[in-house]
This record gives sequence, C-alpha cells and structure tokens, in this order.
Amino acid sequence: MESAVADAPLVMDANETGTTDAPGDPDASACAALAGDLAKAKARARDCMLASGQCTTTVNDECDCPVIVATAGSAASTDYSNAVAAYLAACKKPATCGTCPQLGATASWACLQPMGVIHCTPPSD
Repeated sequence: MESAVADAPLVMDANETGTTDAPGDPDASACAALAGDLAKAKARARDCMLASGQCTTTVNDECDCPVIVATAGSAASTDYSNAVAAYLAACKKPATCGTCPQLGATASWACLQPMGVIHCTPPSD
C-alpha cells in the first residue's frame, strides 16, 4: 500500500531559479570539463619531435573539421579521437562550429618550436 506523503516544498536561495535541464540536455559543467579534456588531448596529439617528418595526417575535431596531428594511429591521436567522441556523445556539436578552416597542404605543416612549445605548426603560425 502506497503512503500519501507530500513532497517537501522546494526551497531555493536568491541565486537559484526554478528551471532545470530537460532530460537529455547536456550538463554545462560536464561539457566544460569535457571541453578542457578535449583541448588537452588535442595539444598532446599535436606534440611532435623536431625533424621527425611528423605532422602530415589529420583527425576530425568536434566540429567535424580536420586537425593536423603528429602521427596517425599514435596513442595521443587515438586519445584525441576518443575525447572528441566522448564530447560529442555528451554535449553534441558546439553551436560555435562554422565553416572548417582551410589547412592547406599537410606537407607544408612542420614540427616547430614557436614560443617554446614543440608541436605541429601550420605555415602561418
């Protein structure tokens, strides 16, 4: 037999609102954390070794745009692809996605050390 107990009233402080996310809506704080993970994974995937012949392959980012990475199939590139998939599964494609940038010929990218960081660098960096 079910008891007829009323729910306690919802008490909010002055900073809260009565709205909640609809089921299935991405959690903003979770998406922000995943975006941070995504940025770190992308940076690791672009890390390279000077004079290595790396930086000639791409993987797709969260906007489905190609991103140059150091080595195809490396742990870092795979981690980045997995981070993209996790982000898209939880947060969907960002509203900020637009037209993908033109990468130019991947052969023109190089492993350089601008500003002290060694990573795949486009000719314009």
